[in-house]
Amino acid sequence: MSYLDVQTTSTRLREHFAGIQQVFPMPDERRINPQRLTLAELARALSNAGSRLITPEQIEADLAAGAPRNADGTVNILFYIAWLARESGNGR
Repeated sequence: MSYLDVQTTSTRLREHFAGIQQVFPMPDERRINPQRLTLAELARALSNAGSRLITPEQIEADLAAGAPRNADGTVNILFYIAWLARESGNGR
């Protein structure tokens, strides 16, 4: 339900529903930072977003071939995808 549906403000709606138990509580899992993904997190994110399975080993091979990696060994997903795009353009 949106506060727009009941023609009120989000603050008033929040006050109205105060104290109601959350049906689906947020998981206690660690939130991931897209700028600092482990190879397993990056592989899972890319696999979930695409139509094929990506493994940490495939990413490790890309890193060995020059894909950017943070100093702590994690990977920034945007820099990695940009590197992939640039590399795919080199193979024309």
